[in-house]
Amino acid sequence: MGHCHLSNDSVFEMLRDRILEGIESEDLRKIRSNAGDKKTSGVDAENKLNDVYRSKYRIRLDHQILTDHGIFYPQAFYNDLMFEVTLAEAKHVVKGTDTTKLKYKLTKIQLEYKMIRSKTLADEAQNVYYNGKEFLYDHVLHDNEVPFKKEIDQKLAIRVNAQRTSLKAFLLLFVEPYTAGQRDSEKFIFPDLTKVSVTVNGSPNMLYNDGIEGKDMWEEASNLFVKEKTKRSTWI
Repeated sequence: MGHCHLSNDSVFEMLRDRILEGIESEDLRKIRSNAGDKKTSGVDAENKLNDVYRSKYRIRLDHQILTDHGIFYPQAFYNDLMFEVTLAEAKHVVKGTDTTKLKYKLTKIQLEYKMIRSKTLADEAQNVYYNGKEFLYDHVLHDNEVPFKKEIDQKLAIRVNAQRTSLKAFLLLFVEPYTAGQRDSEKFIFPDLTKVSVTVNGSPNMLYNDGIEGKDMWEEASNLFVKEKTKRSTWI
């Protein structure tokens, strides 16, 4: 059996990444948020970390333009690059006895990015963009909503006319009936699909000869997961 070894620097990097993104012990969370029931003794390590990070957290802007297509150079785009960040409801972030009074806010928001300080590298990057550079990206289109009763409707036909020259995948999300503005945005259901048939331009079973069965669904779904080359390599 093989074994792995993490250097002190690797352990520190891993812990730093986790803490900035809010992945930490309950004691540290209470101390950083100044909760009323935070511990005041036996938490020397947590207090040291709180001295460093305080209430600073990080939201990663992990986009293909920034991670896969070279140096971020905003002047190369025809339009300004804009990120829309949707924050979770307070009840999913803050714990308390009365969920109607829970709230949180972000202050002193900062955009952090890496910068090239070498003129030689900057000129080389600028030359690449000026001579023409392609940016590949995923355009996500919300096509339509199809209501059905899972206890009654045993078969469901979904017609999609995407009007695109290239199509990467269809993503089906299933949710229970809900009142507008009150649905948990992270809650989805699996209706126990047993077989999926894809018909393209009148030709049935274009992906699998006998349709996609249960044993095939994980393989298809995993195509949309993070690429191997972009995985974090902290654990080796």
